[in-house]
Amino acid sequence: MLSEGFIDQALKALCNNKEFENLNINTAIQQIKLITNIHFDVHGEPDVASSFNQKLAALTFVIAYREKTNGSYDKDKLKESMAVGKYSDLLPVIAECLENPPTHEEFFKDFQRNLTHRYRLSYALSNRNILETIKNLDAGDYDDAEELVMNWEGAIQELYNNIKDFRKLESLEDMTELDLANGDYTSILRRLTVTDEEGSTIPTGYRMLENALPAGGFERGRLYIIGGTSGVGKSALMINLMNNGVELFKAKETDKEKPDLHLYITAENLIHETLERYYCSLTNTSTETFKNKLSNDKTFNIEKDIKSKLLKLNTNVMIKYISKRSSVQKIEDIIREHVGDYNIRSVYVDYLDLLTYSKTQDLRRLDLEDVTMALKNIAVEYDLPVITATQLNRAGYDRIGSADLTQMSESMGKVNNADLIVFLQRGQNEHSDEFINGANTTCRLIRGTVVKNRNGPTGESCYFLSPEKLVSRPDISVFSYKFIESRITLSGSNDPSTSSNIQAQNNDKSIVDESIEMGLL
Repeated sequence: MLSEGFIDQALKALCNNKEFENLNINTAIQQIKLITNIHFDVHGEPDVASSFNQKLAALTFVIAYREKTNGSYDKDKLKESMAVGKYSDLLPVIAECLENPPTHEEFFKDFQRNLTHRYRLSYALSNRNILETIKNLDAGDYDDAEELVMNWEGAIQELYNNIKDFRKLESLEDMTELDLANGDYTSILRRLTVTDEEGSTIPTGYRMLENALPAGGFERGRLYIIGGTSGVGKSALMINLMNNGVELFKAKETDKEKPDLHLYITAENLIHETLERYYCSLTNTSTETFKNKLSNDKTFNIEKDIKSKLLKLNTNVMIKYISKRSSVQKIEDIIREHVGDYNIRSVYVDYLDLLTYSKTQDLRRLDLEDVTMALKNIAVEYDLPVITATQLNRAGYDRIGSADLTQMSESMGKVNNADLIVFLQRGQNEHSDEFINGANTTCRLIRGTVVKNRNGPTGESCYFLSPEKLVSRPDISVFSYKFIESRITLSGSNDPSTSSNIQAQNNDKSIVDESIEMGLL
């Protein structure tokens, strides 16, 4: 990690008293310190008066001096400090740097690139266990091969974690520190402003979420979790959210060189099952009509219908199936596979509890906490929203009580890493007859409640209506995986499902009309 040539570069850079746009001296000092510390951990403190070690000692002195003076660098005072005491012999080492510091921009650009690569490697190796394992392996200093293998696997995992952390820091650019009295606010304000710009958030299509989310939609770098009891409709809501986002999102003109992509990654349902849900929700086609058309209508062309719609929107939706207990690394692999060809706008993961982080983690709750943290890191690193789902515990089946974070299953660590959490639960009344698309329709009622919101209010709630059958023809199914947000009048009740005044908001083509066309009515 350290070479004599790099030390020469570092000395020349730190002896310079002029600031260049692409090099922050204070940041460079901290990065060089880490690189030298890792070097000392591997090789020990220098004890030979070689040219390399002399330069290294001089570099260490200059770093300490610049930190001590805290920006008020003066080369003459540096020489005075070095001229006395044990460092006096080092003065000739940096004399040329002090008298003739580089002033051309190209030198600093080259140094910045060199520094960044060495710092990345040092950051990855910054855990002492990794270094010890590598040294033991290199020296053959081990008796138990099984223990060595376990240590090596652990070292690789730590190495991966360090690289992830570094990428997260890189993605934040210079937004990791702000001196409120003396600092430059430009990059921070730019990040705050971008959330309000067109093309920076993904619309959800639901008023409850738009009211709860400060930017009115899913923001980049955020992790959103939909918690729900088994079979309540977590996957269906995610597909509806994706369809709404695809339909309503408006990209900035400057972002239209590459097509948009929305990724739906599932370990829950197979590709053909997810495709049926996607198509029925997208077109508001009942599953019964879908199957009937697929079997009996030779003109029915699902491929043409989907492709023509996506082409008009200049976007793409990609469905990926992964096996249960796949590593969360698989999610990142899929993103990296497509990030060069598309503007990836959103990632939906169905669902969190089916992923794993480390096969060596015995406690599932700790593993799920790590999975959630990894998904959050992916959102930050790739600057996109990640939307996923999770199960609730037994308390989540309570139809009378309020939604509460203690109903989260397995691990409260999932709560800690999420930016927003919505719980889906059944109400006191499971069904309600509502007037939808010109017909009285029996709908399943699903209560949605915002139970955590890092940047906005909690307690926002609504009822989602999932149409199931016509009141006049209960033998006809109109179920299409569609979630319609209701407009509720509470009438003094704590549970919206007890109110008979529910007005559904939906502008899609009527399922009743579809049924008539198919001869089902």
